[in-house]
Amino acid sequence: MRLAPRFAVGLAAAVLSATAVAVSLSNPASSEPALAAIFSVALIAIPAAVGIYAWARNPEIPFGKMLAATGLLWGLASFAGSGNPELYSLGRISHWIAEIALLYLFLSYPTGRLERRPERAVFAAAALLVAILYLPTALVVERYPSPIPWCDGGCPPNAFAVTGSEPGLIDGAVIPVRSLLTTLVWLSALGILALRLRQATPLMRRTLLPVLGAAVLRLGSITAYLLLRDLSPGAGSVEALGWLAMLSIPIMALGFLLGLLDWRLYEASALQRLTVEAAAKGEPRELRALIAEALGDPSLELCYWIPGTPGAWHDADGRRVELPEDDPERCVFAITGGNGRAAAIVHDNALRGHDAFIGAVGAAVLSTLENQRLTTALRASLRDAEESRARIAAAADEERERIERDLHDGAQQQLVTLRINLELAAELISENGGVGARRLRGLGSEVDGVLDEIRALARGIYPPLLADSGLEEALRAAALRAPLRASVSATDVGRYPRKVESAIYFCCLEALQNATKHARARSISINLSDVGPGLQFEVCDDGVGFGGNGTPTGSGLTHMRDRLAAVGGALEICSAPGKGTAIRGRVPVAGESVALIQVRPSRGEAAASRW
Repeated sequence: MRLAPRFAVGLAAAVLSATAVAVSLSNPASSEPALAAIFSVALIAIPAAVGIYAWARNPEIPFGKMLAATGLLWGLASFAGSGNPELYSLGRISHWIAEIALLYLFLSYPTGRLERRPERAVFAAAALLVAILYLPTALVVERYPSPIPWCDGGCPPNAFAVTGSEPGLIDGAVIPVRSLLTTLVWLSALGILALRLRQATPLMRRTLLPVLGAAVLRLGSITAYLLLRDLSPGAGSVEALGWLAMLSIPIMALGFLLGLLDWRLYEASALQRLTVEAAAKGEPRELRALIAEALGDPSLELCYWIPGTPGAWHDADGRRVELPEDDPERCVFAITGGNGRAAAIVHDNALRGHDAFIGAVGAAVLSTLENQRLTTALRASLRDAEESRARIAAAADEERERIERDLHDGAQQQLVTLRINLELAAELISENGGVGARRLRGLGSEVDGVLDEIRALARGIYPPLLADSGLEEALRAAALRAPLRASVSATDVGRYPRKVESAIYFCCLEALQNATKHARARSISINLSDVGPGLQFEVCDDGVGFGGNGTPTGSGLTHMRDRLAAVGGALEICSAPGKGTAIRGRVPVAGESVALIQVRPSRGEAAASRW
């Protein structure tokens, strides 16, 4: 069934070719009937044959069908070589419509669709021009403008005229105006093709180049023909330009064929290279570069399908991406494997409709894509985990602030009010009994203790000094409250993002608390510096230290690791029995990456922790 339409078009082209030959040879007004017959066959057969071939190669692309249909239209236009008035007039009218079809082919190559506004505007202008200034004149002109390549001034009269005489307006205004407008339309089309070639990607430029010469020849010859026909109607060069304009049509079709054959060679070489080199590309960026180079599309993007995640499509780094939709410049081809969708290739518009080729590319690299999709899924999971931890840390800090505000504005104020009321009550009953007064004042002391506890809790949740004055001042205040001798030193430390300051502050407090409870230390020092890559801190004590064969564990260290990891930081613990403990951390503050958390013993001894 698929062969039937193409067979019907081929049969129609053969019939029209034979008819055109008979018509040309039987025209007594033609000075070169044999040449006209050859040109007529070339006008019909070559575009129809190339169109059928392109149609068979890519049925999804309408360009092949349009090219074959244009060949049939030019078959009707070749009837202008007949000496019969009816056939001649039919050929002249068909010639106008065939010119529009030819213009459409130039503007829509290689997809067969007018995808940009300038192209649609030029084609619409050409269609309106033919509909308004060409077709209606077929009913009023006595003779069509001449010369044309098929007859030298002895062309038959117009068989479709319905008026007794031709209005003077036709020769004096309509024909010159429409010739000028036709020239402007063709020049606009030539400008669009030149601009497309200039702005095209290497792949699109390779696709456009085979027909560009034929397009320039066609547009240049038809423009010169129209201008000289009006300026010098009897000149021999006008007829030569007419023949050249007709010759450009089969040349254009051969240019299309050359482009198709070149594309076949291009596909074969690209697939061969991909098959040989794809297995050696371990990284997604390397594979993307290989596919982009093989397809001649530097803008090519490679996306991976990660099921069960929001958005599902991710780039090589695990970031979620949106595939382009309704983009005239970009196309998407999904590659499927045994488990469903594996990846998608976002490519240049020049590859639109070549799904079989892109599918072969996907098959050549499918195993590599499957492996890289799993790697991308892992990276996406890690990225999601990091983002989740960062969100959790931020939410925890926000919750601490909320609790602090609630304590300050709620319970704390109520207790202050209660304290004042108790004092007033004590004064009132002091005259009636000292015992009751002492009891009330004792309750006031308890309220003072509760207030102190609430204030201490509020400071521990998120100290206002950290938010107002920064990391150095907050740690100095914490050192003053410590039960052991503590010192704080800072080098080039300023203000940093809130999450960074919060993470380092609470890590230092955890280390200070551990040194007090477990290390039996007499002194501790906290050092801050921003002289290396990132903000660094070190908490050192002179306690008993620890050793052993295990890795330090405990909720304190776990909290410290999680806090630093949430902001991209690293933690290192060094300790030895009797030599104290040093806890060091670093957080990037300029976008640099850091290594994973390290725990290592000091002076060759294994590290362990009772925390």
